[in-house]
Amino acid sequence: MAGEKGGGPKGFAGRFDRHIWVLFVARLINSFGFSIVMPFISIYLAMELGVPTTIIGTLYAVSTGVSAVAQLVGGELSDRLGRKKVLLFSVGLRSLVFVLMAASVSLAQPSLVTISVLIIAGSFLGGLYRPTLDVLVADYVGPEKRAEAYSLQRIAGNLGFALGPMVGGLAATLSYSILFLVTAACNLVTFFLILAFITEPKVKRSGQKFRLSDMTSIARDRPFLAYSMTSLLLFVVSSQLMVTLSVFSIKDVGISKIEMGTLFTLNGLMIVVLQYGVTALFNGVRLTTALAAGSCIYAFGYLSVGFASSYYHLLLSMGVITLGELIAMPSAVTLVANLAPVEQRGRYMGFFGLSTDTGSSIGPFAGGVLMDQASSNHLILWGPVCAMGLCASVGYLSLGRVIGGREKPQDETGE
Repeated sequence: MAGEKGGGPKGFAGRFDRHIWVLFVARLINSFGFSIVMPFISIYLAMELGVPTTIIGTLYAVSTGVSAVAQLVGGELSDRLGRKKVLLFSVGLRSLVFVLMAASVSLAQPSLVTISVLIIAGSFLGGLYRPTLDVLVADYVGPEKRAEAYSLQRIAGNLGFALGPMVGGLAATLSYSILFLVTAACNLVTFFLILAFITEPKVKRSGQKFRLSDMTSIARDRPFLAYSMTSLLLFVVSSQLMVTLSVFSIKDVGISKIEMGTLFTLNGLMIVVLQYGVTALFNGVRLTTALAAGSCIYAFGYLSVGFASSYYHLLLSMGVITLGELIAMPSAVTLVANLAPVEQRGRYMGFFGLSTDTGSSIGPFAGGVLMDQASSNHLILWGPVCAMGLCASVGYLSLGRVIGGREKPQDETGE
């Protein structure tokens, strides 16, 4: 396994190759910049430009759909061109996109079309980045420690996520352009970190030119397709966090921007503090069982938002939602790495990203439509979200019987 050879420092830090810690720092910085701006884009569009939530949801649906396709492209390119090249291309150009966003929102009359195009471009570049980073983790870590490594990456991402919204909430009261400039700087720092400290892992690559027919190899893997479709439902639910819950919390419950930022801070801090322990607690539990449990908790967490009437009620709901996330998300990506043939790891990660981002694109659109229709009956919005989470839970339990022994890592001697 790449990166598993040789000695290293003792203790916890020495459990993983140094590249995992570089990726830890890179993900932390990138997530910090991302979370400064992302919860507040929908607030900016709704509150500053007066854009209806249905249009905001449609914009997020389009941008997330573009990100979904980009994940498929990024995964395939990482198998053929190398992981490092894809990462450098994506974060480098994304830095430029956020500089242009800062310039756009600082104009006296910001253009919704320009802002929308830049949001979509940033989503495409982010889609190239995400599966490639996850593939690198699997490249550098053996199967027996893979779930732990993905938990560490989630801790890094959510440590940045915990700090970002609080900073973003303060900065948004001064200038939205500051948000985008900080995010651009974070992408630039990530670029130089990867350039200096990441080496390309020695993994088997396809020497053939890419053909669209190559993608049919995934279509023949029926259990993996079923898993991806079930996960699509889960991500319809999880994607309510950034857009629907953000707008609902301020517009319907009436909390402030700073209070809304602290909701996301709670989410991030819980993951930073509890993720590794929760993963260890579920060690030995089948991945599909963990996914079913997490989906069920997710469902009831979002249902409780429908009864929220105060900031403190929303804090409690966010705690339940985050517990579902703690259980489900590391298991989701670990199962992809275990199901994928080694030489097609990028392709499988990319296809899984396509499926989950499709769910994440449907989520904000559906949430926006339901919010516009719900009026004072909040359960019209959050009831269907809960139902989809429960459907995903049942789907994972059924899938466990189909996948069987494939939940365990495949033989990776071919690397």
